[in-house]
Amino acid sequence: MKIRTLFFLFLLSLFASAGKDTLCWSLTAHYGFIMPHHESMRYLITSHVPGLEFSLYKRATGKKEWERSFNYPEKGISILYMDFMNPEEAGKGFALHPYVNHPLYERKDFRLNLKTGIGIGFVTKHFDRIENHKNNTMGSGLNGFVQL
Repeated sequence: MKIRTLFFLFLLSLFASAGKDTLCWSLTAHYGFIMPHHESMRYLITSHVPGLEFSLYKRATGKKEWERSFNYPEKGISILYMDFMNPEEAGKGFALHPYVNHPLYERKDFRLNLKTGIGIGFVTKHFDRIENHKNNTMGSGLNGFVQL
């Protein structure tokens, strides 16, 4: 069931972007992993991490000099959902952030971008001395969020 859902989200993300309107939207599926940077957090990682991101954005028109200089970047806002696949100790993550999508390389059938954003994040499970003392990765429910 999870594989079918992820495949459907992947297909949806391919066709979900709006056309050449000024205000566009996209739905993007994410699938990755958490890299433990300390041995004490290895037990929290139980599998790969799926996610879903909904974005509203505007494409640069080139009316301003900086838009032309930076190769017509997209500016927008995103809502991100991540399932850490450990509901008891790690929970789920959410983020809300404005971003700029910088085009680095573009051809007719290929585009390479760098999407940068900073916003707020929220996790459903964080460290609690009594109820969740094993989760030493998140000290608070409300966090900063950085996307690169």
